[in-house]
Amino acid sequence: MMKITVQPFKLPMRTRNVCYIATVEKRADKTEEYIIDIERLPSQFHEIFAGDYSPHTLQNDFYLFNFYTLEAVMTDSPLFSPGKEMNFSWLELKEFMLKAVGGAITDFVAKYAPQAVVAIPVRPGLGKLYDEVLSENEQNSGYHYVSKYREWGTYVIET
Repeated sequence: MMKITVQPFKLPMRTRNVCYIATVEKRADKTEEYIIDIERLPSQFHEIFAGDYSPHTLQNDFYLFNFYTLEAVMTDSPLFSPGKEMNFSWLELKEFMLKAVGGAITDFVAKYAPQAVVAIPVRPGLGKLYDEVLSENEQNSGYHYVSKYREWGTYVIET
């Protein structure tokens, strides 16, 4: 059983973004902190959605989220390095996505009311995880999973 807590977090180097910190405790010797970083969708990704959304909406109401270890942010490690070996099972990864990332996004949506939140995973396995979690939880979550973008490796929820 994992204990997961999520709370807003300020990162000096990310002043234009909204950040959260998620602490995941598996056991006393297995704890990791993750930053969930939410920013306006960078303009280089607008073209993907141009046929379905207005330029104004893409510029002002679309957000991109990423997550990475706090250790990577505070050191010279690559942001998307795996960090400590947490040995997550597939079910634990799903729990992390629902409680940590999902908790941060739920809070963000309540505070900022974006039209959509986008994820562009750096690893194919993470894309499979996003698709599974979003598909399984759409009906009970209050968002719409726009699955047509997954063929481009992009995962979108409309709020």
